Amino acid sequence: MSKNITNVVAITIIDETSLINGKICDKSKILLGVRSNTNPIQPNVISSPTQRIPNSLAKELLNIKKKEVKFNSLPGYVDKTYFLFGKQHSQDKRGHDPGVFIINSLLSSKLGLAEDLEKGKILYDYLVCGLVNGKVFHHETCRPGEILDDKTNKKVEFHNMINLLVLIKQGSQFFPKKTAAYKKLIWEDIKTFKNKVENLTEEIDSYKNDFPIGGLCVASSYVTINKVEND
Repeated sequence: MSKNITNVVAITIIDETSLINGKICDKSKILLGVRSNTNPIQPNVISSPTQRIPNSLAKELLNIKKKEVKFNSLPGYVDKTYFLFGKQHSQDKRGHDPGVFIINSLLSSKLGLAEDLEKGKILYDYLVCGLVNGKVFHHETCRPGEILDDKTNKKVEFHNMINLLVLIKQGSQFFPKKTAAYKKLIWEDIKTFKNKVENLTEEIDSYKNDFPIGGLCVASSYVTINKVEND
């Protein structure tokens, strides 16, 4: 089975007002989204917001120091995990900065915040923190010419999931409760999120309200949170 690697960004959105002395704690809030029924890959799954990106943008984001780390609690579809040591960037750089470009795109297209961004109601800083390599299994039926996983017989893609920590400094109250991309948006506490990720299985595990949680995106957010907690 030949591998074509797809570069994807996931963002770990944290409400900065929920930090204690500037540090992420168990009660800090992370934004999670339940993907809509129309998502062709993993509908109805709780995830971190994601966006596929060109290789050129991925190359810019990954042009920093990295260190491979191991998390035995993560499921088998996660291959390798890395801490990335990016510097903290401000939104002030606007779209000239690759991270700001990607985050603004995600906030606008997936989270319905284009107008609030334009009016300056949303302010944030970000850091490039985590990288996860692994498999993404599709919900939809595999079509001729697409890759099937040898064990599961499901359509599979291989992703580099680059994770950006996004600290919302102003405007968390403007995040909607749902969008076209997400049937529900949830501000969850870090402790609950980490406990759920640490109990993921090969088959996506159950979550509150009967929505499953899983995938490389939440695994990459888990890596990012652990990296920041250990800084």
